[in-house]
Amino acid sequence: MKLKWLLNNSQLILSTLGVAAFAAGCCSKGTGGSYSSSYNSQAYSESSGGTAQTQESTSGSQTIPLYKEQLNVGARQVDDGTVTIRKVVKTETVNEPVTLRKESLYIDRQPSSSGAEAGSQAFQDQQITIQLHHDEPFASTQIVPNGQIVATTKADSQQTTIQRQVRTEDVAIDKGNAQNVVISGDINQDNQPMGGATEPGGQVTGTETGPITDISIVTTCSDPNSLNGRQVQLNNVKVDQINGRYIYITDNSGKDACVHLDQPADNVHPGDMVNISGTTADMSTMGQPAEPMPQAANGQHVCIRAQSVQIAK
Repeated sequence: MKLKWLLNNSQLILSTLGVAAFAAGCCSKGTGGSYSSSYNSQAYSESSGGTAQTQESTSGSQTIPLYKEQLNVGARQVDDGTVTIRKVVKTETVNEPVTLRKESLYIDRQPSSSGAEAGSQAFQDQQITIQLHHDEPFASTQIVPNGQIVATTKADSQQTTIQRQVRTEDVAIDKGNAQNVVISGDINQDNQPMGGATEPGGQVTGTETGPITDISIVTTCSDPNSLNGRQVQLNNVKVDQINGRYIYITDNSGKDACVHLDQPADNVHPGDMVNISGTTADMSTMGQPAEPMPQAANGQHVCIRAQSVQIAK
């Protein structure tokens, strides 16, 4: 009876022994009295439904693509109007002289020559018929060559310049409070826009080279060095006051700009509209005018040294 029970439950006994042997191999006491345990993380995840997470430090890079517009120029043919040449028939009156002849018959009687004898035609019937003629005018036309019209198309070439704004993508880096950031020197490869570098807020810095045509640039300037020596060409500006060789012109906001005349302008009076050509200079180098400056010109740092002041027409 016991043998039969052992045979029937042999598989269960072997499974129990295997589990005991596995537990004995995984859990053991060390010689130092410490307890160690090892397990398979994948087996743990699959058997118990848990998740084994592994943290590791990785290094990588992120890429921001940059693009720019490239200007491609060329020439394309467009219609420039049409020219139509057609033949037209004109009628004109032509006067051409012509000579007309007309025959006339004159009949008269003349004496016979002496010694003439009677001929065989004596006492015979005889008659003669004379045909008379005259000319009458007539006209006819015929087609003859009268030259030809030749239409030839010729192309003339000329050089021109195409100006257009193109966009370029760049990067602006805000490091914040990061300390260990190294920025390569060639991050911004494109040149700054012409006329100076643009700072935040849209203010353009740098030295302009063109002539000053707006008086407000002078009246609002706080740094004489930024405008020193610039050419000035002002048209239709109003004269506010005159003080010897100093005249004061007004901008649109009512501020006065000081103009120093190299030569007296006796024909200029307050209220006149004038055209001024000259250069800018530091006000401190021009000397003080004989009379106080107008209130609207107080605090001016830049003066215009005028080589020419003319009444605007």
